[in-house]
Amino acid sequence: MLFSIYTSLLPSWLLFVFLVGGIVGFACFVLMLRRRNAKWSDSEEEDKLIQSAITYIGSVYGVLLALMILSAQGKFDTVDSVVTTEAAAITAAARDASTLPEPLRGQVLDQLRQYTGLILSDDWAVMSTHYDNPKPLRGSKVLNNLWVTYGTKISKAPLGSALISDLNVISVQRNQRFALARQGLPDSFWGLLGVGIIVMIYLTTSLRIKSPRHHFLILICLVAPLAILLWLVADMDNPFGGTLQISRSVFIHALQVLDALPR
Repeated sequence: MLFSIYTSLLPSWLLFVFLVGGIVGFACFVLMLRRRNAKWSDSEEEDKLIQSAITYIGSVYGVLLALMILSAQGKFDTVDSVVTTEAAAITAAARDASTLPEPLRGQVLDQLRQYTGLILSDDWAVMSTHYDNPKPLRGSKVLNNLWVTYGTKISKAPLGSALISDLNVISVQRNQRFALARQGLPDSFWGLLGVGIIVMIYLTTSLRIKSPRHHFLILICLVAPLAILLWLVADMDNPFGGTLQISRSVFIHALQVLDALPR
């Protein structure tokens, strides 16, 4: 998962330049060297073998990329469901807390508002990387404080059981959210993709095409789409920090609901 950690530390545009620009630039450099040093001769039989190998390896590579995209999409959908469930539980907890007697009502609402704000300000920055954060987050401290300081009072209050149920959902979804944020595609997948790209570059640069311009054009047309798909997989594997990241709007809405409730 080291490659996933490294890619999550880069901005999406820089990751695009690094992967797509780096792979295409490397391929063009290899072709330039091979054309300079190789002796080109007409060999239709050898070209047909190389073309067949490119077709076969390209198909295998495409299947592997499709599996990785499906895996990343599945993770993205799961994260979206977890985030939506947690935000809905916060909204429900806010409405249930509004029925509590004072001063407990105001204290719980303040804690919920602080927790939701910390999700947007602190949690999101940590979840945008695949690193394990060794320090306890402020949001975790606020949620623990809700349980330790106010849990007994809430359970004894009228309709307090509904709020306790909401807090349970929030706690579970928070744990799942961070567990999913730490997950990344295994390095073995990235290694296979890297080997596949190198083989594709080698085979494409081995084609006996007399025109350098046509040769470079064919190479770019073969390698660039693979590099772009590779970037797309890496970007989707980081649902909290990539270009196609999970929306924060559900937590913003929960914060708006909390702000709208009278203190």
